[in-house]
Amino acid sequence: MRLLCLLSVVMAGCLPRPAEPVLRAVDPAFFDADAGTALSLIAEGLLPQATLDFDHPASSSMPPVVVSAFIDDGTQRIDVLDAQWIDSTRVTGRLAGPVPIGTYDVHLLEPRGRELVLIAAIQALDCAEGDCPLPDGGVPDSGVVLCSTRNFRDRDFDGYGAGAAQTFCGPGWVPLSGDCDDRDNLTLPAATEVCNGIDDDCDGLVDEDRCTDASWSADDSLRPQGDELLSNASFAPGSLWIAAGEKLYVRRGGPDFIDASASCPNTVSTVWSAPNGSVQVGGGSAGAGLLAEQTPAADACSSQRMIAEPPVAMVGFPAGNEFDSVAVLADGRLLRWRGGAAPTISPSNLPASARVKDLHGVASNQLYAVGSAVVGSNRRQTVWALQADGNWKDEPLPGQGTQTGTLLGVWAVSAVEAIAVGEEGKIFRRSASGWRSIDSELTSDLTSVRAFSSGRFYVTTSEGAIRQRARGAWRTVFRNDAGVPFNDVSATSEEDLWAVGKLGVIGRGPH
Repeated sequence: MRLLCLLSVVMAGCLPRPAEPVLRAVDPAFFDADAGTALSLIAEGLLPQATLDFDHPASSSMPPVVVSAFIDDGTQRIDVLDAQWIDSTRVTGRLAGPVPIGTYDVHLLEPRGRELVLIAAIQALDCAEGDCPLPDGGVPDSGVVLCSTRNFRDRDFDGYGAGAAQTFCGPGWVPLSGDCDDRDNLTLPAATEVCNGIDDDCDGLVDEDRCTDASWSADDSLRPQGDELLSNASFAPGSLWIAAGEKLYVRRGGPDFIDASASCPNTVSTVWSAPNGSVQVGGGSAGAGLLAEQTPAADACSSQRMIAEPPVAMVGFPAGNEFDSVAVLADGRLLRWRGGAAPTISPSNLPASARVKDLHGVASNQLYAVGSAVVGSNRRQTVWALQADGNWKDEPLPGQGTQTGTLLGVWAVSAVEAIAVGEEGKIFRRSASGWRSIDSELTSDLTSVRAFSSGRFYVTTSEGAIRQRARGAWRTVFRNDAGVPFNDVSATSEEDLWAVGKLGVIGRGPH
């Protein structure tokens, strides 16, 4: 006699009654409200609906199970799409963005007709402002849960929250409030006030006891020479190196810039300086690039080395008592060296059409490069991230399939956070969930960027302006009187920024 059992319905003589199902967690507990996310509902005691034929085992089957899941914030229900019953511990699905920002309960309707609920288990965040947490490495999150204490939403994870207290616990909820800008982890009640035109410590006052006015000024000391200042590198307050084509200039805290070009490449295009004032110099011409070094005690370049092409950008990282330098060529090849040692060069996996314009990172193996590459018949703005195998990976940008142009500058805030800027006012912010577009309010080119957090940074423009992004808004902090492009910006702190450009123009501030 054939015996059929539906495991989702307990029948006498078939199987003992299974354990009651329970929903334990949802992974991830946070997601990008605009982009949506793939979900895993982690549970115990879920039993698939299966037909078992004990007389003819080969005829047993587990047909597709129709399962329903959704999230709910008390005012609206949003379905979990493509919900799939994987096994007794997991259901997968996806949320299609955009989803309104907020905290949601998770509901699962399992085949036995029961509704399983996980209260306040998932949060939709505005990742455009860089406030999404880091990936959890695939470990299921316990989620945000109801608790007996009242806490505040900490969107920027600086230990201080904002808004009304709620009975939530878990990541992103803290007992301390008073954060006046919960999208910038440099702005909080415990912060030190900085001369930057911002209320850093949330006391309602701006720049108190720091400066009477966070103003900027022009430094005209190099205007008579009329050189185009291509790149600069700050190394101490009031001190910086400037690459200026045939010249290399340095200012060591005093009022004047000194010509330090002796024995340097005859065309200096990029510089990077360590805090001790030593500088790595890159230049040369097509097919004949050059690297050199100048130490604080010297008055001329040394260790001049031939390379394949002039580097387009350089960065450095502490290595004990020395620094490891990394330079990138326009085709994506990387050069690495320490001090005056000969560089090693790694091949590039970028397409032949790629043109790299800038490079930055938080470690020698955690780098971002920006520029452009030809896609179809158009040149597209492009960001590449260095992978563990040493190859570059093209990271998708919003509108990348339709927007043309080139990205010109990049600054990494952390291993997963970065700011990229480019032609026609294009600007992108990277968080753990990927790249998002930010409106710069400009159509002029953004030529360089210096970020202090993912919510606070400075950009230079082709119209000779320096603009600050803070508190979710833009303001122009300086504009050169010649109206010529700034090429680069560097800083040791928000109180020591320098921008350099054509015709020897320099902007300095705030002070």
